[in-house]
Amino acid sequence: MISLMFWYLKSWIVLMLLGIFCNIVLGLSFSLVYVIS
Repeated sequence: MISLMFWYLKSWIVLMLLGIFCNIVLGLSFSLVYVIS
């Protein structure tokens, strides 16, 4: 039971980190397109 909760928490943290990383990459690419155009 505890291991299941730990795995759920770990996967949630990984998903959050992936979301933050995707947001940073999207923001950087959008700013690059804005600067170039």
